[in-house]
Amino acid sequence: MSPRKEPPCFTVADQWHSALERTALAAFAAELERDRPALERHFAALCTDGARAPGRLRRQLLARMDASPAALSGLRAGLQALDAGDLRTVWAGLDAPVAAWMARHDRLVPAGAADALMALRPDARMRTSDGGHASWLEDPQALAGFVEEVMA
Repeated sequence: MSPRKEPPCFTVADQWHSALERTALAAFAAELERDRPALERHFAALCTDGARAPGRLRRQLLARMDASPAALSGLRAGLQALDAGDLRTVWAGLDAPVAAWMARHDRLVPAGAADALMALRPDARMRTSDGGHASWLEDPQALAGFVEEVMA
């Protein structure tokens, strides 16, 4: 078992309100087709909002994206999967321990999603960190400690 970063339903749905609006995801898809570098800058900014050193972390993310660019087809497929995916029943029915790493200032996966996850799986292990979506990059040891704690 490993902690998930993405929730079982990434976009707003019936009885799932702490999520990204579908229009925002559609805007990402349109921006990908129009101006991928602009999308990458936008995505990096969203990921680093709430970070201790957002500028440094944003540069780090952009450098990683530049050094190892994802295939355009993979990015398209990923956005489609996030838009269409609804794994709430899977999350609720897993016959295994589950855990999630959340961030208080995450602009992609709102911290409020933790309550919805706990409603689906009251036995889930949750950890909420300071920072945003990429907060674990600023303190990877905190995430590693959580993984070790969950796996023990």
